[in-house]
Amino acid sequence: MSTLFDDNEEPILDFDDMDNKDDEAFWSCTLSAAFSATASMRSLGMPSSLLSQPLGLPIEVITRLTHNKLTQNAEFMKYVNMVSHLQELLNVRQNPSMTANSTTISSVTTSSLCPSKSALQISSDCYPASVVWTTKDCKTDPNVGGSASNLSQPPMQNTVRREDGSLISDLEWQSIRQAVFTVARSHLDPLWRDPCAIPKKMHKKTFMKGAFLNEWLDAVTVLECLCPLLSLCTGNWKGDMVLGSVLKNSRLVSHSS
Repeated sequence: MSTLFDDNEEPILDFDDMDNKDDEAFWSCTLSAAFSATASMRSLGMPSSLLSQPLGLPIEVITRLTHNKLTQNAEFMKYVNMVSHLQELLNVRQNPSMTANSTTISSVTTSSLCPSKSALQISSDCYPASVVWTTKDCKTDPNVGGSASNLSQPPMQNTVRREDGSLISDLEWQSIRQAVFTVARSHLDPLWRDPCAIPKKMHKKTFMKGAFLNEWLDAVTVLECLCPLLSLCTGNWKGDMVLGSVLKNSRLVSHSS
């Protein structure tokens, strides 16, 4: 249980701890609710900006807090991040031609309360070296770990970092993994027409990027929108590697290979 305090250090709102909820069910229900809510709001002619009000934080509470107080509250920012990620996913779904280099940003993500801009728009000079900006950094960062004989496949949980370069928590990694499975099922699973057509000695990721490159890049773009920490790198190698890793998991595809 976490508590939100006003500027006088008076408790004004408690939050239930969501750590014990099933992450996969949470992602599924949240995505479903977001699509339903957006459709309903459109039918009523309501502005999309209303999506930016986090669940459980009434306006009267928000107005009692300063900008710094809000941004320092982990629970509030969790809701803001969630809404931002879902809005970006909706933007990509509604505009398939949207690419990772697009400068289009939703009204939610331009809010002063949102996390800093995407790494796609910011130089690596803005971040510490411990963010692990390039694949080369994986070999020199002491916290990445992994096998010395397989440096091309670093442990991604240790490679994905926060903006200050710190390691992510197990819960954050679980959330990223569930987002990866969600994107893989929605964007890649429908492409598996005939798994037997894949050469036995060819990795699924290699086959997918060769046969369905545009679809693969679209999936990586959506994944980076859902999990902005994957964008903290040169190009999109973190999103590419995390997405590729789930192709080895039997939970991904409904077809057998």
